Amino acid sequence: METSKIAGYPLSPQQKANFTSGGVYHRCFAAVPGRPDPERLETALVALVRKYEILRTYFEKIPGMEFPVQMIEEDPAHIPLMPVVDTRFRDLAAIRSFLAEDQLNDLWADEGCGWRFRLFQTDVNGMVLLLEISSLLADATAAGMIVDELCKQYESPDEANVEIQYADLSGWLNEILEEKNDYWQKRALFAEKSLYKKEHTACVVSLHLPIHVAKRLDNNFINCGKDLLLFTVWQSLLCRLDPDEKWCFFYSTGRNLPELQHALGALEKKIPVITQGLEASLVNTVLKVHENLTEDQQWEHDIPEYLEKQAVHFPGFRYVANNNSNSWPIIGQSINELSDRPVISVFKLAEGFEIQLSSALSATAANRLLDRYMIMLDNALRFPDQQLKNIKITTGQEEQMLLRLGSGAIATVTAETPQSLHGLFELQASNNPQGIALKCKNRQLTYGQLNEAANRLSHLISSDESYVGIYCERGVEMVIAMLAVLKAGAAYVPLDPSYPEGRLSYIAEHSRLKTILVSSEINTLSWLPHRVKTMPIATDELSGAKAPVKRIINPALAAYVLYTSGSTGQPKGVVVEHRQLVNHMIWMQKEYQFNKHDIFLQRTPFGFDASVWEIFSPLIAGSTLVLMPAEDQQNLQAIVGHIIQEKITVLQAVPSLLSGLLQAAGGVSFSSLRYMFCGGEPLPLNLRKAFVHNHQAKLINLYGPTECTIQVSHFDCTKDVGTDTVPIGKPIHGVRLYVLNESLQLQPAGVKGELYISGAAVSRGYLYQPVLTASSFVPDPFASDSGAIMYKTGDLAAWTQDGNLELFGRIDQQVKLRGFRIELGEIEEVIGKHVALSKVITVINGTDELQQLCCFYTANNSVNEQELRQLASSRLPAYMVPSVFIQLTKIPRTVNGKADRKALAMMDLNRLGAERAIVPPADHVESELLEIWKNLLKRDRISVTDNFFEAGGHSLLAVNLASAIHDKLGRDFRLSEVFEAPTIKMQALLIQRNSAPAFSSMVCLAKGDALLTPVFFIHPTGGFVFCYTKLATMLGRPVYALQDPGLSGKRSAYHTIEELALIYAEDIKKVQAEGPYILGGWSFGGVVALEIARLLHGEGAEIARLFCFDSYAPLDKKPQPNDGQLMVSIAKLLADMNGTTLCRHVEELIARNENNSSFSMLLKLAIDVKLLAANATEKDVETLVDVFRANVYAMNEYQCKAHPFEMHLFEPKEGVPENLSDAAFRRAGATAANNWQECGAVTVHPAEGHHLNMLSETHIHTIAAQLNNLLNAADRE
Repeated sequence: METSKIAGYPLSPQQKANFTSGGVYHRCFAAVPGRPDPERLETALVALVRKYEILRTYFEKIPGMEFPVQMIEEDPAHIPLMPVVDTRFRDLAAIRSFLAEDQLNDLWADEGCGWRFRLFQTDVNGMVLLLEISSLLADATAAGMIVDELCKQYESPDEANVEIQYADLSGWLNEILEEKNDYWQKRALFAEKSLYKKEHTACVVSLHLPIHVAKRLDNNFINCGKDLLLFTVWQSLLCRLDPDEKWCFFYSTGRNLPELQHALGALEKKIPVITQGLEASLVNTVLKVHENLTEDQQWEHDIPEYLEKQAVHFPGFRYVANNNSNSWPIIGQSINELSDRPVISVFKLAEGFEIQLSSALSATAANRLLDRYMIMLDNALRFPDQQLKNIKITTGQEEQMLLRLGSGAIATVTAETPQSLHGLFELQASNNPQGIALKCKNRQLTYGQLNEAANRLSHLISSDESYVGIYCERGVEMVIAMLAVLKAGAAYVPLDPSYPEGRLSYIAEHSRLKTILVSSEINTLSWLPHRVKTMPIATDELSGAKAPVKRIINPALAAYVLYTSGSTGQPKGVVVEHRQLVNHMIWMQKEYQFNKHDIFLQRTPFGFDASVWEIFSPLIAGSTLVLMPAEDQQNLQAIVGHIIQEKITVLQAVPSLLSGLLQAAGGVSFSSLRYMFCGGEPLPLNLRKAFVHNHQAKLINLYGPTECTIQVSHFDCTKDVGTDTVPIGKPIHGVRLYVLNESLQLQPAGVKGELYISGAAVSRGYLYQPVLTASSFVPDPFASDSGAIMYKTGDLAAWTQDGNLELFGRIDQQVKLRGFRIELGEIEEVIGKHVALSKVITVINGTDELQQLCCFYTANNSVNEQELRQLASSRLPAYMVPSVFIQLTKIPRTVNGKADRKALAMMDLNRLGAERAIVPPADHVESELLEIWKNLLKRDRISVTDNFFEAGGHSLLAVNLASAIHDKLGRDFRLSEVFEAPTIKMQALLIQRNSAPAFSSMVCLAKGDALLTPVFFIHPTGGFVFCYTKLATMLGRPVYALQDPGLSGKRSAYHTIEELALIYAEDIKKVQAEGPYILGGWSFGGVVALEIARLLHGEGAEIARLFCFDSYAPLDKKPQPNDGQLMVSIAKLLADMNGTTLCRHVEELIARNENNSSFSMLLKLAIDVKLLAANATEKDVETLVDVFRANVYAMNEYQCKAHPFEMHLFEPKEGVPENLSDAAFRRAGATAANNWQECGAVTVHPAEGHHLNMLSETHIHTIAAQLNNLLNAADRE
């Protein structure tokens, strides 16, 4: 029939969102008792449709408009009649199973009206009524209300008009949105990107809340509503499953206003909610969520469209109350939401709750997630006062499965199995004495010969030795020494000759070595502590008993101590026992069946634990061990040659090395290889594929920290498990692996947590460091043995569904730059105090030696970089002051709204500076310097007016710069000139002079604020002023330093401190003609500063401040040292700067100075500590010694007299290092403060560190803060 039409209406914001998201439909099931009267039901349906316009609404596309308009039929004559009753299904479950395949695509087809009712006969006593309706017409709450209204019309017809129709609401909702309220701007920070990997196009799973959980939910005592409680548990669960994320959720609401409570239509709005974390209890978290949502819901209809559109990219939650009280109770509800993020919908039914999960997960994963929600909800309701992070999300049965998954098989050890590492070797030696055990270069030993050589050497090692050092290159002697130490009942401590001498000295001292076995090829041991004796390995000269030492080896006896990097800056010694090694070796032999035909290539340095199995696995299996010569270790072609020529069958390499070997091989297959073992770093997927596809050998991925005996897990890479990374596999024999959260609860499969290791591989701990051991080796709560411990790895891991482990990096995100551990948050907090900044993010940018600390910030206006640098310098150690400050218009964000630190760390700083004006080089010299700078700083956009240190340079690169200028331009360039001339243009001016520039004692270290009184620093003993460079940048004012004129290479023109002070006073007046003056210095420099102050004061000038850094005021003259003592003092000073100490033998050599040999030793030390450039000569050392001599002689002749000044003494808490208490550093038992008090007023300021390191980057921040306070006070006077 012909029908008339009311004019169209624009879509509401909710309809627009649903129109964009596609065909979403609601289903609502109601139980109808008996068999309803068909005619009466039809009448009720007509009345319902006539009463509500939304059920007569359709949509018409208008050309040129983005969205259609909604049209309303005036007469409901063509509405669908109630269909014939379907009798095919016995119950609701069968109906829903049938409907699961029906996507409802036909609700709008054939002039359909977007909804329909269906009737199903389930038994003789009742039916099921089903409403299916488009989300363009109704939300989930409205669907239940429509069913409720139909029942009311059936039982008691009501023709009363509805006060507000949806078309009216639609216009009102659009008007609200146009008001542009800015309340939601604070939430507009999320990127449009899914947090989930889409496994399937869509998946909807559901379950009924178990009765006991539903009862707890009904009886909960949190007076905020069930919806908020259910929502809180849902968001807490996802935070538990991915603890790295601070999640954003969308909470569905929309009927908070009274006039909308009973309105029919699409009113659901999605409010963005940030999670509250997991630290609080369920009770407190729900209350906090309630507090936040109460405010949010006042503005729920003001949410801008662009923000609500992002709901499809984040997890969601909706609660549908269905408060119907008629005789047709709602018994089921669903929504076919197609979502790429998990959305929980909770439907309150007549009896209980139905919970539905919509996601793009597989059905298996979705059901697993829904079950996890049930578990956490149940436990949270049982323990509402427990922290959410401690609420269990696993069942007891699942925990047992995880424990089984992480437990390696029990190793089969018989009574005949040797209980020591060398015992396993001896067993093979007795069975196979003629077999080739070792090969290195042109030398080889049989098992019998190796065993005899080790026995002979072991007899020479004292029986009371606990730890014995081995100092030798890789070779036959190395293996003999290792076996000999073990046979003697001691543990070996590797001392690799490639280590810095400071590290070698520390290891020897810390491990309390009494004896070190030394290779016959090594001649110098300058790092050797005094009390340690050496014993040559010299295997060719050994004589004595061939039989082994008769000692009973306890399996708990230490076998070796390996020193690994430590967070404190010093290496830590890991003690591994025989029982852990025996377990590992037996597992490896059983797993891979090595035999006498195998040939191993050993190339890992013996200071790393991977070398242990490389060396001993072949010797236990009767295989041949080929030792890679040390000089070929990094030569890829040489390694490839050894593999091919020696027909290597077993090889180990870190993935980066393996990648290089494959490239070096040029497509040649390693046909002899049986096993290729990888470990030490993540194995890339593409490398795994490249090897597996082109080589017959098995590729095995190994994992294990040094603290847990080489390896604890293994994975056969020939198996493709479909993961995004190559797994580290399953545990080895006797090992238990746990993936735990921070509350030490087992994480379910697929959920990341920290990896802990327990069982037979766990070492004894750290040598002589019980506190550190206790922090990393903690009680195992899952072991049956109450004394069992587990090692806290700090690695992030997760179990795959097939029982393998995956690694995901480190949990500890603390950064380290040039040896310093840095808390980025501390830097951001300090710089963020600048009033003009709105956001501050600090990251490490760059790679390798070019890494630098970068501060990115946003501000409303342009900010002076120097202000930020001064602010940071005044509060932070120098090593924590960013090298680069970059202003951005906005900070990049991750998908969950956090600052994207990874993007900033990888940002191209050259590109960021693209708009900056670049001053090009003006001549050939500037062009050459520009190329040098580019090579050092690895930057393309550099201006000839850029400051070297502000462009990313630092003190180490400054040394390289001076050397590079010498090499490329043939001009000696002193390190001091880099500070004096920090730009290319200034350096070019110096270089273009035909001769070296005239020497100046005065050096400008920092320009700072020219309106403030400058500071003049006087050099310490030695004449250099580099020690003040960092401090100078932290004072915010002009800073000058006076260096000894003797550094020019000419003889010093002074003999006393008074004479030197007169020279410096004249230099100072050339810079600052009148007072007030600020003077200070370190050590010797502080005493000279006092005399300068006395001279200037005598001329009538004001001394605003006088200070010194641990200077000592001599009250009487002291005897002068001879040249030998003087040079030993210099050597000790340089050695201490390098973190080492001199042994007595070296001291004696320097003191004798035969044939001027001391100068070469001092030259090496000075270059090592960057005091002299790499191209320095012994002539430079002679100059250094002359200046040092002049300073010491002047100091020893000086007697401090009474003065009228207040001396501000910065005194280090640790005093003077013992090894420097000699003629040059004589303290006479008194403190510096004691002596200054004899001469005048003194104020002591405590400082960190000792005399030599108090101005280092580690300690300078405390001095800078106190000195700034002194200087600022002087400015106000």
